[in-house]
Amino acid sequence: MQTILGRAIFSFGLFFCLLASVLTITVVVTQQQQDDSLIVNLSGRQRMLTQKMTKEILIFSSIALSAPQNKNMLRVWKTQLEKTMDVFDTTLFALKNGGLAPLDLEKKKFRKLPPAMQLNIKMGLETVVNLWLTFKQNMMLVIHSEGRDTQAMNYVISHNVQLLKAMNKVVFQMQAEAEEDVLFMFNAQLLAVILGALLVIIMILTVKLSIVNPINNLVTAANSMSLGNLNQAISASGLREIRELSNSLDRMRISLQRMMDRCIKKH
Repeated sequence: MQTILGRAIFSFGLFFCLLASVLTITVVVTQQQQDDSLIVNLSGRQRMLTQKMTKEILIFSSIALSAPQNKNMLRVWKTQLEKTMDVFDTTLFALKNGGLAPLDLEKKKFRKLPPAMQLNIKMGLETVVNLWLTFKQNMMLVIHSEGRDTQAMNYVISHNVQLLKAMNKVVFQMQAEAEEDVLFMFNAQLLAVILGALLVIIMILTVKLSIVNPINNLVTAANSMSLGNLNQAISASGLREIRELSNSLDRMRISLQRMMDRCIKKH
C-alpha cells in the first residue's frame, strides 16, 4: 500500500471483487429466475388440472351410469383421469418438497424443482395438499364405484372450485416472489454501479494526492534547480518510489551545490 504498484494492485483488487460479487449475484438470481418461471408455469398448470380432473370424472361418471356396458370407453376415461390425477399429485409434492416434476401430461420429461422456501408459499401449498388429499380420496371412491357413489361425486363437484382457488392463491404468491427476485437483482446491480463510481472517485483522489501532487512538487523543484536555486531542500513525501526520487534529487542538489561552491572558491 506504500508503493505505487501496491496501490494499483489494491485498487484493481477492489474492482475485481466488486465485479465478481455482481457476477455471482447475477448468476444466482438468473438461475433462481429460471426456476421461478418454471415453478409459476407448473403452478398455473395445476389450476388447469383441477378443472380437467373434474371434467373427466363427470364424463366417466356419466358413461358409467348411462352406458355401463361400454367397458372400452370407461377404461379410456378412467386411464385418462388417473393420468391427470397422477400428474397433479406428482407436481404438487414436487412444488412443496422439491423433486422431479413432469413437464408434460404424458410424464415423458421431468425437471427437478427446489423445495418451497418462503413461509407463505409453503403454507399455501400445505393448504392445497390438505384439500387435495380429501379431494383425491373422493375421486377414487367415484372411480371404484363406477360413478355410483353420489356422495363422493357431490363432494368433487362442490369442492373443485375451492381447490382451484387455493392453487390460484399459491400461483400469485409465486409470481410475487419471482418479481422480488428481479427487483433484488436490479437493486444489486444499481448498488454495484454506485459503489463502482465511488471507487473510481476515491482512486482518482488517491492518485492525485499520493502521486500527482508529489510529482508536481518534484517537477517544480527540478525546474527551480535548473534555474540555479540550489539552496531549497527537497522534502521527501508520498509513496516509496516518490520518496526515493525526492531523496535522489535532493542528493543531486547537494552535489551540484558543492561543485558550485568549489568552482567559486577556485576563481
